[in-house]
Amino acid sequence: SFVSSVEIAATCLTAAKLPVPSRIQGRSLTCFFDKKNPVPKETTVYMEARDIRAIRDDRYKLAYYAGRSYGELYDLRVDPVEKYNLWNEPLLQQEKNRLMGLLMDKIISLGENMDVEWHPTAPPI
Repeated sequence: SFVSSVEIAATCLTAAKLPVPSRIQGRSLTCFFDKKNPVPKETTVYMEARDIRAIRDDRYKLAYYAGRSYGELYDLRVDPVEKYNLWNEPLLQQEKNRLMGLLMDKIISLGENMDVEWHPTAPPI
């Protein structure tokens, strides 16, 4: 199962027996230490850095660059060091589309979790 650093806050709060605010992203990983509860299975891991969003599963890794016509796609089983970008490989377009769908689902599920209120003099959206 994949885990992410975004889950550190929820894990620490749960371990300290404190409530986890709804705006906290990620899940508590204390179940890894609790024999009574099963560990939830994550089949993908999401990554972001500046204008790049990426997702990987047990076989592929896809990176999308905002506003660009290119990205990166790697088959990690045959290329674990990510030397051969398969983004434009015609035989993998269906796989690329599947991963892009998973990436969009993840971005949408993260939502907007800011506590900053809209400035009162700003025009409404």
